[in-house]
Amino acid sequence: MTFALVDHHVDAARQEIASAAAVLGGLGDLWWTGPAATAFADRRAEVAALLVRTARSLDDVDAASRTARAGALCVAPGTGTGWAPAPPVLAPAPSAWPPAPVAPW
Repeated sequence: MTFALVDHHVDAARQEIASAAAVLGGLGDLWWTGPAATAFADRRAEVAALLVRTARSLDDVDAASRTARAGALCVAPGTGTGWAPAPPVLAPAPSAWPPAPVAPW
């Protein structure tokens, strides 16, 4: 995935979390009585905790993406300034194929 695509998905997920939190908050305004109120409050607390954990995980993904993006950039060689793509981690080895032709004599 490109970094722009990761950013798009992170932003979309944050919007979904915000929407879910708003709905969850609105449900708290409903009037519940008796055992249903206790069960609902417990479940609401569980869902709220899951939303918080999901948001924190999303922050971790965002931070990892930013770290990877920073690692993909380096100072341009010889200039000491500017940004250029980092060299590949595994440079291809020089190829010995095809072999040099052998003299017929």
